[in-house]
Amino acid sequence: LFYLTKLRQDKRPVVIALTAISFSLIFLSQNLVILISLPILALYTLIIGLYRKSIAYFVISFIAVIWGFAISAFTYIPAIFERGYVRFDSSFNNAYLGHFVCLPQLIHSLWGYGFDFPGCLNDSLSFQIGLTQILIVFIYIGTFLFLILKKIISKSKNKETKEQQICFSLSMLFFTVLCLYLFLMIDTVFIRKIWENTKLLHFIDIPWRFLGITTLSVAFLSAFIISRLKPGIIFIFLIISFLVANRNMLKINKEIYYTEEHFLNFEGSATERSEFMPNFGAKQDLIFKNRISILSGDVTISNVN
Repeated sequence: LFYLTKLRQDKRPVVIALTAISFSLIFLSQNLVILISLPILALYTLIIGLYRKSIAYFVISFIAVIWGFAISAFTYIPAIFERGYVRFDSSFNNAYLGHFVCLPQLIHSLWGYGFDFPGCLNDSLSFQIGLTQILIVFIYIGTFLFLILKKIISKSKNKETKEQQICFSLSMLFFTVLCLYLFLMIDTVFIRKIWENTKLLHFIDIPWRFLGITTLSVAFLSAFIISRLKPGIIFIFLIISFLVANRNMLKINKEIYYTEEHFLNFEGSATERSEFMPNFGAKQDLIFKNRISILSGDVTISNVN
């Protein structure tokens, strides 16, 4: 987002390259992260480009995206063309059904070190957005309504600068994204119907993955509030309330230590459902009986130290 913003005025090759690298880092972070993030990045670029009235900005941004994808192609080409050789699709078929979030959990849920389970009572990890973050959302709504009312009363005598207009539009974008993504996580019959009939959502196998984007959205709303309301006391208040609300998160509450023996004797895979195991071979048994399996032909095996 920083480099997409910088590209508005600085179109040097080095900036385009840094934009491409930043895109590649998002591509490499996690497949589902990029699926959730790309629509936001596209809309962010669209808003800036429309205000700047610059075709060149759109072209350069598109080049940066393609370049970033090329840098990360070593992980995406196998993911696209070799997905059918592993058990991912069968392992996560309709996985979303048991991973919706109840509204009270978004407001407050206990921190834990386990997994989430169907329902609202058995989960061993927290889904809360954050008490200060929720406060920021309400402050933003108040600020937004105040600015709209002020604009109506003044009848646009004090025209906003283009930078202020862009910032205002982007704040609306992030507020909409925040509401939409939270809406898609909540466990209701209506939301379940949306997931059931929208096959694209099935790629995001667990609804609460949308929580990740709340961090970005609330951060932008915080910056917007502070830029418009100005007084430093608000900034200090938000920082203090954040530290107080998260005082129990400032230290690690539980340490889990695994010995070397655990890893030497572990016969499973490094993923929850062994979803990256090959889909050929024994259907029920996900554990390899031997370190090397000969499918056909004569093979000589030598151990070399």
